Amino acid sequence: MTYRRDSDFHFVHGQFSKVSSPYKERELDRMLMAKTKTAVAFISHCTIQSRRLEYIRKLRKYGVDVDIYGKCGTLKCNSGLNRSEELKAAWNVSPNLKMTKDCFNVLDSRYKFYLSFENSLCDDYVSEKSLHLVLRHNIVPIIRDASNHSLFHPPKSYLDTKDFKNVESLANHIKKLSRNFREYKKYFHWKKYYTVETVSAVLQSNLCQICERLHNQHKYQRVYRDIVGFLLSRGDNSPICHQPSDL
Repeated sequence: MTYRRDSDFHFVHGQFSKVSSPYKERELDRMLMAKTKTAVAFISHCTIQSRRLEYIRKLRKYGVDVDIYGKCGTLKCNSGLNRSEELKAAWNVSPNLKMTKDCFNVLDSRYKFYLSFENSLCDDYVSEKSLHLVLRHNIVPIIRDASNHSLFHPPKSYLDTKDFKNVESLANHIKKLSRNFREYKKYFHWKKYYTVETVSAVLQSNLCQICERLHNQHKYQRVYRDIVGFLLSRGDNSPICHQPSDL
């Protein structure tokens, strides 16, 4: 069970279901129009394979205002939880945890974009940074990873750095959307039809699949002669993780 789509059991950070009642558009408009800042990121691992801080520095160079919370930035947020509890809250496996401050509330109240920049650029690797942890808030994720987001996200619910020829063109588009409320609001149109479910539902589905296969082992036979090779590549000269090519 891994994030890889060719795993026996595909583990993805959240999923979507049809809404039972549409969102209140006036309330959404009020919230979106009250936003005063452009972009935010939560980053505590600084020197990593994706070199995401270098990408952010270039965004700032081209005029995009970016605030960074965590060890790699100048802003801090104390949720009142220890490290283990913070992980449970992020994955929503213990929804009854009482936080003295919900750090992600700043997303709804202040920022238009969230930088969902993964620490590693690996095929199919999509974390809660762009799925349920962010999309349940009223903010547009800007995604930088090595996955195909048409397989994971609703149409026009995000910006993908791969869709822009360079950092400058992305920066210009961010600034354009920040100035045009009507165009910015289009990135929330999907919420009329879908709602975000947490990772708990995915885990439940995976466990049911495991049970089904255990009861029908003759239908599900697969041999891994090199598990390390499977995790790190898809064959000769086909690595799973890649060095950044957009810097």
